[in-house]
Amino acid sequence: MSESFRNGFSRIGCAAHFVNKIIEHSLCNSNIDYDDIQQLFNDIHYIVVYLRSCHNQSKLSKKLEIFVKTRWCSAYDMISIFIDVYPDLNGIISDKSQKSILSGIDFDETLAFAKCLKYFVDVAELLSEEKTATIQLVLPLKQRLIKLSKLDPNDPDSIIKLKKYIENEIPIYWELDDIHYMAAVLHTKMK
Repeated sequence: MSESFRNGFSRIGCAAHFVNKIIEHSLCNSNIDYDDIQQLFNDIHYIVVYLRSCHNQSKLSKKLEIFVKTRWCSAYDMISIFIDVYPDLNGIISDKSQKSILSGIDFDETLAFAKCLKYFVDVAELLSEEKTATIQLVLPLKQRLIKLSKLDPNDPDSIIKLKKYIENEIPIYWELDDIHYMAAVLHTKMK
């Protein structure tokens, strides 16, 4: 490996990893000015951890997943399963503080949040294909995520703030090399 760097080869970062890191930073970085979506995410995480620790999840139709920074797309998995079991939670949670947190969660906002995260999950899955090369997809998928992060007037304020952050973060954090442009131009399906 060191020989390749001595001969002038450059390392190209994994695009799927960049997508996952952008989501992780948007949810875990406390220096960002959109507390609403982070509070929603933390409330959902808190309830999921509570239900898993008190073994009440056995009463649910699906097994709850916890967000883990090192597991890809785990934020979406946690929120998606939470949405699926949301109608059953009021009857299962017995702790007053947990019920208070659950009542503070806006279900429509959670649905919009999951929809926003789903775009990133789809792109990460496309880019992490093991059988075929995906370097030609990096440029179009990056542009697609930037386009999907454009503001929609029907979105809740918290989602608008998240989209603004993501729209600004994608071009900064997810850098493209010349090889990405060449692969996009030279690929037979892109002509």
